[in-house]
This record gives sequence, C-alpha cells and structure tokens, in this order.
Amino acid sequence: MSILKKLAEYKIINSLLSLGSASLISAIFTFLVGVATRNILGPEQYGYYLTISIAFTFIPMMQLGTLNGMNREVPFYLARKEFQRVKEVRNLTFSFLFTLPLLFVLFLVIFSVTLFSLNLDIEYKTGISLTALISILLFIWLC
Repeated sequence: MSILKKLAEYKIINSLLSLGSASLISAIFTFLVGVATRNILGPEQYGYYLTISIAFTFIPMMQLGTLNGMNREVPFYLARKEFQRVKEVRNLTFSFLFTLPLLFVLFLVIFSVTLFSLNLDIEYKTGISLTALISILLFIWLC
C-alpha cells in the first residue's frame, strides 16, 4: 500500500513540476515576444499588431459556449439512443455558430465600408478592412 501511495505522490509532484515549468516557459516567451514586438515595431505598427491580436483572442469567444454545450448534450442523447435529438442539437449549434459570426462580420464589413467615406488615413481604413477579412476567415476556420 505504501508503494502505491509513493507512486501517487510521485505522479502528483511530477504533474505539478511539469505544469509549473510549462507555465514558467510560457511566461518567459510571452515576455520576450512582448519586449521584441514593442522594440521592433513603432507605435503605429504595434497598434495594428494589437488589433490583429485582439481579433484572434476575442473572435473565438463569439461562440458563447455553444460548442461546449453541444459536447455535453450530444453524448447524453447518444447514450439514450435519441438520434433525432442529437441531430437537432447539432443543427441548432451549427446554425448559431454561423449566424452570430455572420452578423458580426457583416457589421465589420459595413463599418469598414463606412470608414472609406470618412476622411481618415488609408492605414486605418485598410486595417479595419483586413480585420474584417481575418474575422471571416477565422470564423470559417473555427466552424
């Protein structure tokens, strides 16, 4: 029994060390990339970089947890052999995942077209338009 206890403690310590070292390495790389991008890019280019970073960070959150809900519900209905309900849940989830992003991308496209009628620098107009394009591609990739 004590051998099993020691093995369990060893696995816990091993897991904690690997998680801690992975978190430390991630923090170091994040710090180095942050310092490097701030030094290499100027203030304006760094703003563009942050806009793209924000798009890649927050756009996946537009699904509002529907995939997690589907992943919880589908096995439940599969176990009960309710295949019609599984199909309904999947169809509802995928229609939501296409509708909300489509509305968001449509808003970005209209906003970027509106920007072209304003008297702004071309960099801002191009940046918003490219963010809309990246959003479209990112939504397609996520679904």
